[in-house]
Amino acid sequence: WFYSIKIAKSINKGEYDIALVFQCHVTNAPPVLKYLKIPSLFICHEPLARMFEPHYKNQSKNIFFSILRTVAIKIFIALEKMNSSYATRICTSSLYSIETLYKYFGKYPKLLYPGVDPEYFKPGKEKRQNAILSVGHLSSSKGHEFIIKSIGCIKGKKPKLIIVHKLEHHRYNYRKILQNIAIENNVEVEFYSSLSDKELSKLYHQCKITLCGYHLEPLGLIALESLASGTPVISVAEAGLRETVIHKKTGLLIERDEEIFGYAIAGLLKNTQLRKRMAFQGRQEILKHWNWGQSHQKLEVILNKTTQVFSLGESKI
Repeated sequence: WFYSIKIAKSINKGEYDIALVFQCHVTNAPPVLKYLKIPSLFICHEPLARMFEPHYKNQSKNIFFSILRTVAIKIFIALEKMNSSYATRICTSSLYSIETLYKYFGKYPKLLYPGVDPEYFKPGKEKRQNAILSVGHLSSSKGHEFIIKSIGCIKGKKPKLIIVHKLEHHRYNYRKILQNIAIENNVEVEFYSSLSDKELSKLYHQCKITLCGYHLEPLGLIALESLASGTPVISVAEAGLRETVIHKKTGLLIERDEEIFGYAIAGLLKNTQLRKRMAFQGRQEILKHWNWGQSHQKLEVILNKTTQVFSLGESKI
């Protein structure tokens, strides 16, 4: 809090029209919001309450630690709600997140869809391998287990699964857990960590499909990057992914059922023409609706309206 006050004082002394505030790694809604004397726009993708969702498994078997963790999260959730109340306006990245944040913050955020750079993520000339891609850090929330088991349901020759993730910092070896699940399901898996955007883009080109098995993902930028790269997506029909993937047009939205999901993967792998059509339509959707230019224009409008609300002394929304 000391540094938040110090930062706020520095901002308040400057000739700024508005403060654009992003999520904090500790309190999610930064304490600096409370001390700002200028209008503020807080961009928040999801609340801290997500830590109580079932897929954020507590791996510790120590009961004392588990209780301490629960109490600590509840304290930080209370602080998050208090800090967010000081924002002049809150913005979020999906319709799903609007509903979620209203549930925990008690106010409706404004919608600001992000975008991808279609000049950077674009179709390539690499030859497609019999491989599919899953991108996300090594956490149970990213659904890698579900994807491996779904591929395991495919009869006959199975595609290779490539998992791209950040460096693992967990106390337990989740990668080893996934490797064991892959062995049990007769699935070949390759792991790549901390790739550059250029390296990731190359994998989008080499794989035939990108899979998104995330649990309650607020939006799904990976799906957007894949579509921009000309690679169709098969995703669970949950949360924000229902907004980024158009069923049977740019990809497939499938219920969280391993056999059904595996059947969808096998079917799309066999249908080359459908994949090509989805790849083209996915790229067009990105160009029309998910580019950074449109996102920047919407952000400018929201910033201007936020300063107007503040100057008129209206209630914070």
